[in-house]
Amino acid sequence: MELVDFVRTLLADGRVLVADIDVGTDNVGDDVVEQLVAFEAEYRQDLFGTPPPLSRRSAVCGMVALYQACRFLIYPQHDQQRVRQAFKIRWEKRCNASVHYSVDLTLRFLPDVVQRARRQAERSVLIDELLRLGGRWPLSSVGIEGVVPADVETLVAHPCLLQLYVDRIIARRDLARLNHPAVREAAERAWGMFPELASSAIRTPTVVPLSANKEKVR
Repeated sequence: MELVDFVRTLLADGRVLVADIDVGTDNVGDDVVEQLVAFEAEYRQDLFGTPPPLSRRSAVCGMVALYQACRFLIYPQHDQQRVRQAFKIRWEKRCNASVHYSVDLTLRFLPDVVQRARRQAERSVLIDELLRLGGRWPLSSVGIEGVVPADVETLVAHPCLLQLYVDRIIARRDLARLNHPAVREAAERAWGMFPELASSAIRTPTVVPLSANKEKVR
């Protein structure tokens, strides 16, 4: 299984194909980066306003984190130390809007992974790591119960990311995220302008399912 296959199938239709191999940010090939760049060029066309520029390094980091999450979900035999070590990713030190946006390119699938992990175990080191990951990246973790989001101010300060954040809050009914005044105000504007769309979004989550079969997320 090539890492590029993981990225291609994930971004094409939300499926994941995972092998039990270590993947780090330093051994990601150019073919994988090209897949991420090509997808982002189209993805940004459907977003509100002007998204931040893509950070290739951050996009790779987000992809590696999601790969590890899916890997340990499929292959749960690894000990706690191995799981913890896999999530020690060298993120960008300065988490600006570009970093949040680029990480989210693939990490936006995190809520679905967490949901499946919780079906397998009420509590595990994997779930602990996923919740910690969700707290670090609030844009990617909307809808995950038990996450305390950090660095929301970076999202609030960027119109495109704020709108994306609010859209997900409405769609996934993660009303606890409305405790930030600017986020709540943006959500109220969205409900006021398009009440019929808001109610529809609340009833229909937009999380893309990860399908199941051998070596795929179950």
